[in-house]
Amino acid sequence: MKSFFLVVGIAVLLLSARVNAQFSIPTYEPGQCLSTAKTSITGATDGEVIGIVAVGLDVPLGATSLSLAMSSKDGKSAAWVYVVRSAAKDTTALVPLIRVLFSCSPPPLPAGTEIPADGLTDGIGTIPLPDKFTQGAALITALKKSPKFSAFSTAYPDSSASLAVLTSAVESVPGLFDIGKFYWILNWSSTGQPDPGQGQGAFSGLLCVNNIATGETTCLDSADFTSVSEYAHDARFALAPNPAGDVAVLTLPQSLVGSVVDLEIVSVTGSTTPLAHRRFVESPAMVIDVANLVTGMYSLVIRSSTQNFIVPLSVHR
Repeated sequence: MKSFFLVVGIAVLLLSARVNAQFSIPTYEPGQCLSTAKTSITGATDGEVIGIVAVGLDVPLGATSLSLAMSSKDGKSAAWVYVVRSAAKDTTALVPLIRVLFSCSPPPLPAGTEIPADGLTDGIGTIPLPDKFTQGAALITALKKSPKFSAFSTAYPDSSASLAVLTSAVESVPGLFDIGKFYWILNWSSTGQPDPGQGQGAFSGLLCVNNIATGETTCLDSADFTSVSEYAHDARFALAPNPAGDVAVLTLPQSLVGSVVDLEIVSVTGSTTPLAHRRFVESPAMVIDVANLVTGMYSLVIRSSTQNFIVPLSVHR
């Protein structure tokens, strides 16, 4: 997943480099260019959009800048990246689109430039998105049903999401995802966000997951990720530091010493990164390498022969 979002970020940066600084690209809802995205793979008649992404980048344009992120005010962005799949062509493509004068089109990339997708779509589901889904102002209204997002949007009325993804869940994550269902996954990092003052301290991150079928929204902030979940805590699990940088130390209950465990990381999009298979627990303290994970919120899953445990993990650099 790290490589996918890194390349998407670079791609969006490149596609914007040649936009005239005097021209303001209008923002739009992602559904407005869905039909265009489906026909974007040359020679394919079965193109389906399996994911939509907006990356939180401000691209310098002369004396001004262009924001490519999804706005927390109206759920719109100047550029959305569509993940398009053609089964007949056995191809998956990343398709950035802007919308000018009611027409959807690729931004002005240099001739011959292509954005490869092979191996870069980790965390994106394979089920085609429905033609109609929660978006724009309706999405923001749904998010505001969460007290945490409501408080955040009040403190940061002009904020933009660091990352916005619409896709199907590739795995079930208790309390967040059901496999095969469609979700908006939205993340706001602390970068560029001012201190709201009023004794609240600096903003340190917010993750919101919206089920587009039910409208149910779950938002998590740093308070949810600075300690282990309740049941794991009772079983004497601990993870520190949390948020983590490149490594963290997982403390396990004494009852697991001498046994073997499997460890894996589950991202907010449901993708899984194996950390260890049949690892022998020599002591209650185990070093976890998270250097390959991008900044964000995850679940660390510990599987023993008799039980599974989930420990919330935040990565921040």
